Amino acid sequence: MSKCYTYWVDEPPPERYKGVQDGMRYIHEHLPGLRTLLTFCHEPAPIPLFYGDVDIWVPVLSCYEPKRAKERQAKGERVWWYVCCGPLSPFPNNFIDHPAINHRIRFWMMEKYGVDGSLYWSTTHWSHKNPWVDPMSYQNPEKNATWGNGDGYLLYPPTRKPPKEPLVKGPVNSIRFEMIREGLEDKEYLWLLRRAAGDRKVPELSLPDELVTTLVVFEHDARNLYDARRRLANAIERLSRR
Repeated sequence: MSKCYTYWVDEPPPERYKGVQDGMRYIHEHLPGLRTLLTFCHEPAPIPLFYGDVDIWVPVLSCYEPKRAKERQAKGERVWWYVCCGPLSPFPNNFIDHPAINHRIRFWMMEKYGVDGSLYWSTTHWSHKNPWVDPMSYQNPEKNATWGNGDGYLLYPPTRKPPKEPLVKGPVNSIRFEMIREGLEDKEYLWLLRRAAGDRKVPELSLPDELVTTLVVFEHDARNLYDARRRLANAIERLSRR
């Protein structure tokens, strides 16, 4: 149960807030101990209206409100964030046409702001199309409502042409998928360093502040990111030897 949560409604508009609030309270009343998760994309979040009703706050990156987030975390609640068909540049997202560092830098942002988790809605949203041929993600192919190049798929079918016979084979990953993995490993380096440092002040723990100024102002030179990662690794080894 410590890892369970219910995610029963997604990105509710303000006119649905009251009904969502009633649903959250119903869940807490009848399923005590089950945490509730709610995504937000219409206004800065956490939103005071839902205080006491939401356990895991998940605003889209552009709606993340750091002051309220820290207040809710101090009460034991969790704060994640997410990207999807938005936000667009200058925010870092998982679009194919973003620089590869954009897919990775968000995990340094998580460390800077103390965000607990990162949500992404799909890795294989291509059942109605061939992503090898058409990189655009569609809300509805008939209406030509587009979501962005690569939105919702980080993995590709194992063959470039749909097979005529059933095929059991693993998917093909993407550069974006691997950059997200690298970002998670960067974050784990920071966790290892905090554990090795204990109560000591270690200058390398301020590296996220050097790479990230705000959610739209951040390092674009991959060489500086790799240098920061090496400095983390050296600090972990130095403190571990002690």
